[in-house]
Order: sequence, then structure tokens, then C-alpha cells
Amino acid sequence: MKKLIKKYSPPGLDLFPEICVLIIGSILALLILIVSFASKYKYELNWAKESPGGRTIPYFSDITDKGTIGFSVLYVIMICFIIYRYMYLIKSKSIYLTKRLPVWRATEKLYIIVPFGYMVFCMLLEKLTLIILFILYYILTPDIYLKHNILFDFITESLL
Repeated sequence: MKKLIKKYSPPGLDLFPEICVLIIGSILALLILIVSFASKYKYELNWAKESPGGRTIPYFSDITDKGTIGFSVLYVIMICFIIYRYMYLIKSKSIYLTKRLPVWRATEKLYIIVPFGYMVFCMLLEKLTLIILFILYYILTPDIYLKHNILFDFITESLL
């Protein structure tokens, strides 16, 4: 994996800060999503149990709507990585060498492919976490508090 990242990075670029930001940012985004979901889910479940009548818990997408802000910030950071890599490539002397390469768009590959791969990794991590949280939401919520069509809502609102 490290060879692949190094292959599509500008020559001489230190990858350690990028990977640290990616790992720490992913962990923080996961924590924000999980804590946000757990606190709002507990509040809504307690309110549904204490209120008289047939109150239901909100849809899963309503519970996790603010929790994905950490991943949104992470996507913005990945766009900043593209700008940083471009500026590094322009200021380095290797730009002259990459412009002479016979491969078309070789310069663009050096600053776009790896941050795009980081974005795909973050997106997969976010969707996998949402799927796990939905399974927990479905298993832990009693049937009397669930609304109809929760699976349809999950697919259309949370995953897409």
C-alpha cells in the first residue's frame, strides 16, 4: 500500500503528516458519529417509553443527521490535500521532469489520485459505520416504537 501511495505522490513529499491526519481524522469522525448516534438514540428511546400514547422513534436518518459532520470536515481536508500536493509539485524542481514524461496527464496523477483514494476510504468507512449503526438501531428498538419503511428510509436517506 505504501508503495502505491509513494508511486502517485510528488517526488520528495513527506507522506507521514498526510497519513497521520487521515488516521486521526477518521478516528475522530467515527467517534463523533457513534457518540452523536448513541446520545440522540438514547434520548429518543427514553422519550418514547415515557410518553403516553403511541409515540415512535424518529427515522434512522433523523438520528444520524448531525453525526456525519466529522466526515464532511474530513472530505474538505482531502480537498486541501489536493491543493497542498499541487502547490508542492509546482514549487519543486521535479515539475520540469514530470512535464517531460511521455504519459499524458502524469502531473495531474501525482496530486489527485492519492487524495481521491483517501476520500474513497473515508466514504467506505462512513457507510460501513452507518450500516452497523442501523443494524444496532433495528435490533435494539422495540417493534412498537419503529415506524414503517425504515429500511427504505435507511437506503434512500443515509446511504445515498
